[in-house]
Amino acid sequence: MTTRTRRIAALLFCCALTLAIVAQYYFVRKRDYMWDGIVLYAIAVLLFLLVARQVEGRTREGGEGLFSFWDRAQSLARREPTRAAAVVFSIVVGFAGTRIVKGRPWTASYWDAFAIWIISCVSFLAAFVRLESVRRGLRKARETIAARRLETLTVVGLTIVAGLLRLIDLDGIPYILTGDEAEMGLEAIRVLDGQLRNMFATGWLSHPTLFFFLQAIFLKAFGINVMALRLLSAIAGVATIPAFYVFLRLFWGRRVSTMATALLTFYHFHIHYSRIGLNNPFDPLFALGVFYFLVKGLRSQRAVPFVVSGALLGLSQYFYMGARLVPFILAAFLLGGMIQERGFWRRHSLHLLIFVVSFLVVGMPLISFFIERPDCFMARIEWLGIFQSGWLEREIELTGRTTASILWQQALKSVLAFNYFTDPTFWYRPGIPLLTYPASILFVFGLAYSMYRCRERSYLLLNAWFWLALFFGAFYLENPPSSQRLVIMAPPVMALVALAIDRCLHYGQKVLRWRRSSAHLVGVALVTLLAFTDYTFYFHKYTPSGVFGGLNGEVGDGMGKYLRSLGPEYHCYFHGPPRMYYGFAMIPFLAQGVEGTDVIEPLRDRPTFVDPTKKAVFIFLPERRSELDAVRQAYPTGILREFRRQTGEILFVSYEAD
Repeated sequence: MTTRTRRIAALLFCCALTLAIVAQYYFVRKRDYMWDGIVLYAIAVLLFLLVARQVEGRTREGGEGLFSFWDRAQSLARREPTRAAAVVFSIVVGFAGTRIVKGRPWTASYWDAFAIWIISCVSFLAAFVRLESVRRGLRKARETIAARRLETLTVVGLTIVAGLLRLIDLDGIPYILTGDEAEMGLEAIRVLDGQLRNMFATGWLSHPTLFFFLQAIFLKAFGINVMALRLLSAIAGVATIPAFYVFLRLFWGRRVSTMATALLTFYHFHIHYSRIGLNNPFDPLFALGVFYFLVKGLRSQRAVPFVVSGALLGLSQYFYMGARLVPFILAAFLLGGMIQERGFWRRHSLHLLIFVVSFLVVGMPLISFFIERPDCFMARIEWLGIFQSGWLEREIELTGRTTASILWQQALKSVLAFNYFTDPTFWYRPGIPLLTYPASILFVFGLAYSMYRCRERSYLLLNAWFWLALFFGAFYLENPPSSQRLVIMAPPVMALVALAIDRCLHYGQKVLRWRRSSAHLVGVALVTLLAFTDYTFYFHKYTPSGVFGGLNGEVGDGMGKYLRSLGPEYHCYFHGPPRMYYGFAMIPFLAQGVEGTDVIEPLRDRPTFVDPTKKAVFIFLPERRSELDAVRQAYPTGILREFRRQTGEILFVSYEAD
């Protein structure tokens, strides 16, 4: 690079950073001028890519195919007849198990089918995974850990920090239990009570039921409480941290992997959903596992990684619906490989078939259920898809805007979810975009750079992951950017931020003549700043704000905890309809054993519906507090209590009758 070129690149680099900072300032402080911010970001991205072009030039990956599919399949079967027999056995057993339960009533017991499924899965894995291979893999892992001791300690340390951020005070942060958490908890209680015995179907809101069985294990072990309900999701969130590092290490160096993992460890968005008792946090964990082993298989041309990747993909379908996006990401990634790499299909066709069979063996019971009940598979799309639900037609009728205008607004809300628009739902509602101010600037540069390098295998996967998740999780559904549908995007977003930092440091060395030590120091400072910003926002600003869950959520959480303290000897008479009913999930989950009755009609005289065999507690929402007088006339010596929000607003009033 000549002196003149270096100076031009330095000027462009500084201009790009300045324009990006100003653009994000418009997004945050001058929100009425959103398009000014977009234009400034566009110019900043263009200048940033010009720097990338001058410093790096162009790169492209390639390769050639080597083998024929059928030759390899026949050769493998002749060479390993026992393995081939085990594969056939697992498929036959799995298919037989699926046929056995086909047509069985949903309420019947499926434990025999579960046992057959386990046998089928284990048989298929055993056909490929040998004990000697496991020993060799463990020995290689020990050697790698010994050779990279500092790196290993860093990952372990970040995982421990992630555990502290996601596991401590689970029942207090978030400070209330949400209705969705409680609904899943009630499903888990049905498992414990023997009412739910089918782990290969869908339950509440078309969520696969296997997750409820796993939650039931924690409720059985730790009791029916908020901590136990949230613990499984928190563990998934913690496990995502080392999985993320291992995945990134496949493509990028230690610096990018460490920075991105540190950022995800402290990422407020990921911390929040790891602390909620929902199945959403499993999406990024399974996606990382599926992608990691698939890429390992493509590189090593060994069957075992494909088997593990397919099995993880099949297992992921039993959790949140976002996992159904992973096959689309894989399809885009593999299609790109076929286009870029000559002979890709001939080289990998047998292993890709093994991958598909592994996916089917693990996912077959649920897939067969969806074949029988396609309405359950398509339920969320039918309810929330902007086309299927009729939302688009309603918006056109209500607003008088054109279809193109409404779709354009959907696209803007989706693309700017991390920079401008805020989550409108009660699942999070942080009041800021899904990235903090400094992180959002770096994210734009990272995304632009990733698209610039999209012909390379690593960046192709990153782009497919980001854009397909954004399309199906935001643009295609009502009310974007709804954060609960975008949890699967946390890893790629943090990877993009880390890539932007890495490129800025690299350009600083090349263009601004920074020393290597200075670049590392700047990188550490940036990551520390971003991590501290996220930590401070979530635990010191968002958590004390009390915006989580909504008003009815606070009422349900407070009522449930209060009634639980009274005990099952009380019967609750709830003066809440039509705004709320006693069946609001948080109340029966938290107040286990306390029976309740909804008082539908306004109470004007002495209550005649009270069960004399139990103590009575009357609970009134503020709009029905006037009915308290009639109760006090009947029970003049009771105990009156008021429950308020942090802002002082009354949530509900209780009267414990004497």
